[in-house]
Amino acid sequence: MSYAEYIAIGRVISRLDQRRTGAGKHIMMEAVGWILDQWPSESIKISAQCYLDHFYSDLGFVKTGEEYLEDGIPHQAMILKK
Repeated sequence: MSYAEYIAIGRVISRLDQRRTGAGKHIMMEAVGWILDQWPSESIKISAQCYLDHFYSDLGFVKTGEEYLEDGIPHQAMILKK
């Protein structure tokens, strides 16, 4: 998904045997760090599965807008503002 006014991080996945190991958090922290190094004044927007809102909130993302279905799964737009 792309957004005209934001830098976006798309779908992030990990292998089943790597889940609950911190790998997903590490991937997101690396992605966010790289983006902020390249575009320090830009905000980042993601489309997060609703059940992972807490995961993304812990990384600094804030919910915005209404929930919606994407691929039949409830999602929430979230923004990491600078």
